[in-house]
Amino acid sequence: MPEAVPPVYTHPAPDQSPVSRAPVGSKTDGPKPVCEGGPLGCRLYRSTGGRDATGELAWLKEVPLEVTTYFVNGTWNVGVKTPCNGMGVEIELEGTRWIPSEIAQTLMLCEGPRGERENWASDLFKAPVTWKLDGAKLTLKNSHGTVEFKDAGAAPHM
Repeated sequence: MPEAVPPVYTHPAPDQSPVSRAPVGSKTDGPKPVCEGGPLGCRLYRSTGGRDATGELAWLKEVPLEVTTYFVNGTWNVGVKTPCNGMGVEIELEGTRWIPSEIAQTLMLCEGPRGERENWASDLFKAPVTWKLDGAKLTLKNSHGTVEFKDAGAAPHM
Protein backbone atom coordinates (compact mmCIF):
# COMPACT_ATOMS: atom_id res chain seq x y z
CA MET A 1 0.00 0.00 0.00
CA PRO A 2 1.52 3.40 -0.95
CA GLU A 3 2.51 5.73 1.81
CA ALA A 4 0.05 8.56 2.52
CA VAL A 5 1.14 11.94 1.17
CA PRO A 6 0.43 14.87 3.48
CA PRO A 7 -1.55 17.86 2.17
CA VAL A 8 0.32 20.73 0.59
CA TYR A 9 -0.21 24.14 2.14
CA THR A 10 0.10 27.35 0.22
CA HIS A 11 1.26 30.44 2.04
CA PRO A 12 -1.40 33.17 1.85
CA ALA A 13 -1.07 36.88 2.28
CA PRO A 14 -0.41 37.87 5.93
CA ASP A 15 -4.08 38.71 6.58
CA GLN A 16 -5.37 35.29 5.37
CA SER A 17 -5.24 31.79 6.85
CA PRO A 18 -3.38 28.86 5.15
CA VAL A 19 -5.17 27.01 2.36
CA SER A 20 -5.01 23.21 2.22
CA ARG A 21 -4.74 21.60 -1.18
CA ALA A 22 -4.38 17.90 -1.88
CA PRO A 23 -1.08 16.94 -3.54
CA VAL A 24 -1.04 15.83 -7.16
CA GLY A 25 -1.72 12.11 -7.44
CA SER A 26 -3.76 11.95 -4.24
CA LYS A 27 -7.12 10.22 -3.85
CA THR A 28 -8.95 13.55 -4.25
CA ASP A 29 -7.53 14.09 -7.72
CA GLY A 30 -10.43 12.96 -9.85
CA PRO A 31 -10.77 12.61 -13.57
CA LYS A 32 -10.95 15.72 -15.70
CA PRO A 33 -13.78 16.35 -16.50
CA VAL A 34 -15.37 14.98 -13.31
CA CYS A 35 -17.35 12.34 -15.23
CA GLU A 36 -14.49 10.84 -17.24
CA GLY A 37 -13.85 7.17 -16.50
CA GLY A 38 -17.09 6.75 -14.58
CA PRO A 39 -19.74 4.11 -15.06
CA LEU A 40 -21.81 6.34 -17.35
CA GLY A 41 -18.98 8.31 -18.88
CA CYS A 42 -20.00 11.91 -19.49
CA ARG A 43 -23.55 11.06 -20.51
CA LEU A 44 -26.99 11.87 -19.13
CA TYR A 45 -29.64 9.13 -19.10
CA ARG A 46 -33.42 9.78 -19.03
CA SER A 47 -35.95 7.15 -17.91
CA THR A 48 -38.23 5.58 -20.50
CA GLY A 49 -40.14 3.20 -18.23
CA GLY A 50 -39.94 0.82 -15.33
CA ARG A 51 -41.77 -1.36 -12.88
CA ASP A 52 -41.97 -2.43 -9.27
CA ALA A 53 -44.08 -4.91 -7.28
CA THR A 54 -47.23 -2.92 -8.18
CA GLY A 55 -46.61 -3.26 -11.95
CA GLU A 56 -45.61 -0.85 -14.71
CA LEU A 57 -44.74 2.72 -13.69
CA ALA A 58 -45.92 4.90 -16.58
CA TRP A 59 -44.81 8.07 -14.81
CA LEU A 60 -41.15 7.09 -15.41
CA LYS A 61 -41.74 7.91 -19.09
CA GLU A 62 -44.13 10.84 -18.58
CA VAL A 63 -42.07 12.62 -15.87
CA PRO A 64 -38.68 10.98 -16.30
CA LEU A 65 -35.85 10.53 -13.85
CA GLU A 66 -32.43 11.62 -15.08
CA VAL A 67 -29.13 10.11 -13.93
CA THR A 68 -25.45 10.76 -14.51
CA THR A 69 -22.23 9.96 -12.65
CA TYR A 70 -19.49 12.29 -11.43
CA PHE A 71 -16.40 12.14 -9.22
CA VAL A 72 -16.24 14.40 -6.12
CA ASN A 73 -14.01 14.28 -3.03
CA GLY A 74 -12.49 10.94 -3.98
CA THR A 75 -15.87 9.26 -4.49
CA TRP A 76 -18.09 8.35 -7.42
CA ASN A 77 -21.61 9.78 -7.18
CA VAL A 78 -24.85 9.28 -9.05
CA GLY A 79 -26.68 12.53 -9.77
CA VAL A 80 -30.44 11.96 -9.88
CA LYS A 81 -33.06 14.46 -11.02
CA THR A 82 -36.47 13.44 -9.71
CA PRO A 83 -39.87 14.98 -10.58
CA CYS A 84 -39.29 17.43 -7.71
CA ASN A 85 -35.80 17.52 -6.16
CA GLY A 86 -32.30 16.45 -7.06
CA MET A 87 -30.15 13.89 -5.25
CA GLY A 88 -26.48 13.06 -5.10
CA VAL A 89 -25.78 9.46 -4.06
CA GLU A 90 -22.24 8.47 -3.09
CA ILE A 91 -21.55 5.01 -4.47
CA GLU A 92 -18.90 2.36 -4.31
CA LEU A 93 -18.42 0.55 -7.60
CA GLU A 94 -18.49 -3.23 -7.17
CA GLY A 95 -18.54 -4.81 -10.61
CA THR A 96 -22.06 -4.40 -11.97
CA ARG A 97 -23.39 -3.00 -8.67
CA TRP A 98 -23.50 0.48 -7.21
CA ILE A 99 -23.35 0.28 -3.41
CA PRO A 100 -24.86 3.49 -2.00
CA SER A 101 -23.67 5.27 1.12
CA GLU A 102 -24.49 8.93 1.75
CA ILE A 103 -27.43 10.58 -0.03
CA ALA A 104 -27.71 14.37 -0.29
CA GLN A 105 -31.01 15.81 -1.46
CA THR A 106 -32.48 19.24 -2.10
CA LEU A 107 -35.44 19.94 0.17
CA MET A 108 -38.16 21.59 -1.88
CA LEU A 109 -41.60 20.58 -0.55
CA CYS A 110 -43.16 18.05 -2.90
CA GLU A 111 -46.80 17.13 -2.41
CA GLY A 112 -49.05 14.68 -4.18
CA PRO A 113 -47.74 12.59 -7.07
CA ARG A 114 -44.48 14.57 -7.36
CA GLY A 115 -43.63 13.80 -3.73
CA GLU A 116 -44.59 10.13 -4.09
CA ARG A 117 -42.42 9.79 -7.19
CA GLU A 118 -39.50 11.48 -5.49
CA ASN A 119 -39.84 9.11 -2.52
CA TRP A 120 -39.93 6.15 -4.92
CA ALA A 121 -36.72 7.30 -6.60
CA SER A 122 -35.03 7.92 -3.25
CA ASP A 123 -35.96 4.41 -2.09
CA LEU A 124 -34.45 2.95 -5.27
CA PHE A 125 -31.03 4.37 -4.36
CA LYS A 126 -31.10 3.35 -0.68
CA ALA A 127 -30.19 -0.24 -1.61
CA PRO A 128 -27.47 -1.62 -3.91
CA VAL A 129 -28.39 -1.17 -7.57
CA THR A 130 -27.35 -3.49 -10.39
CA TRP A 131 -26.60 -1.49 -13.52
CA LYS A 132 -26.26 -2.59 -17.12
CA LEU A 133 -25.26 -0.37 -20.00
CA ASP A 134 -26.11 -1.78 -23.43
CA GLY A 135 -25.33 0.77 -26.14
CA ALA A 136 -27.62 3.75 -25.50
CA LYS A 137 -29.78 1.81 -23.01
CA LEU A 138 -29.15 1.81 -19.25
CA THR A 139 -31.03 -0.46 -16.84
CA LEU A 140 -30.98 0.00 -13.05
CA LYS A 141 -32.48 -2.77 -10.93
CA ASN A 142 -32.80 -3.86 -7.31
CA SER A 143 -35.43 -5.26 -4.94
CA HIS A 144 -37.32 -1.93 -5.04
CA GLY A 145 -37.79 -1.83 -8.81
CA THR A 146 -36.36 -1.64 -12.31
CA VAL A 147 -35.89 1.51 -14.39
CA GLU A 148 -34.92 1.67 -18.07
CA PHE A 149 -33.15 4.77 -19.38
CA LYS A 150 -31.92 5.99 -22.74
CA ASP A 151 -28.93 8.16 -23.51
CA ALA A 152 -30.07 11.79 -23.53
CA GLY A 153 -26.80 13.43 -24.55
CA ALA A 154 -23.84 15.00 -22.81
CA ALA A 155 -24.15 15.43 -19.06
CA PRO A 156 -24.82 19.12 -18.30
CA HIS A 157 -22.23 19.47 -15.52
CA MET A 158 -19.33 18.73 -17.84
